[in-house]
Amino acid sequence: MRALLLCLLLTTSLWAHFHTLIPDATRIRKGEQVSFRLFWGHPFEHVVMPSARPQTAFAVAPDGTQLDLSESFERDGAAWRFSFLAPGRGDYQIVLRFARVFVPEQELFFEDTVRMNIHVQVQQGWQQRLDGFDVVPLTRPYGLRAGAPFRFEVYSNGAPVPGLDVEVERYHERAPDPLPDEVFITGVERTDALGQCQAWLAEAGFWSVTAARETDRGAEQDGARYPVVERITYWLQVEP
Repeated sequence: MRALLLCLLLTTSLWAHFHTLIPDATRIRKGEQVSFRLFWGHPFEHVVMPSARPQTAFAVAPDGTQLDLSESFERDGAAWRFSFLAPGRGDYQIVLRFARVFVPEQELFFEDTVRMNIHVQVQQGWQQRLDGFDVVPLTRPYGLRAGAPFRFEVYSNGAPVPGLDVEVERYHERAPDPLPDEVFITGVERTDALGQCQAWLAEAGFWSVTAARETDRGAEQDGARYPVVERITYWLQVEP
């Protein structure tokens, strides 16, 4: 019964509470700085809720070197702000990993990772894979125009994850009024036998691609044991 309930939760937008990461630029030059705003909530409706500070925050350089970003975090109301100074050229992966959090209304724990590519002049490194559960772009994740397809693959410890539903959602600076029907807020794509998938990004703006999977690890809360679900959210920008 618990497995069936978890399956239903992971195939609806009930898990659309997730981390939103919005930078002031996604393409910069060597020596320039980009500032990010991070919050938990609903990006489409611009519902901002308090977010825990990431457990780890780092940038991965094109050569795989990790650069710590944790010292730059500052509170901004319910959100966080932090920055990244590009030390060289190439594509840098901004990676935020969060401690496990219990969601009582869904009776499960989430372990979240958030990822975004910052392009610094040279096209090198945008295809990098992270350890563990990951969304990896097959389409270059910048220089995209409205209506462009975005192809990606979902991996877990180096192996593709087939048959997985992936949610696609656009960020709004202000909530649309009126809100559309729920089916037009969050799109759903499914990975194929190779763990690959394609999303159509219809409008300019920031878009998220979120994959989730149940782990074989459980955790206790108030004397009861609940499943742990890993999520990875990949943010990218579509330009006008």
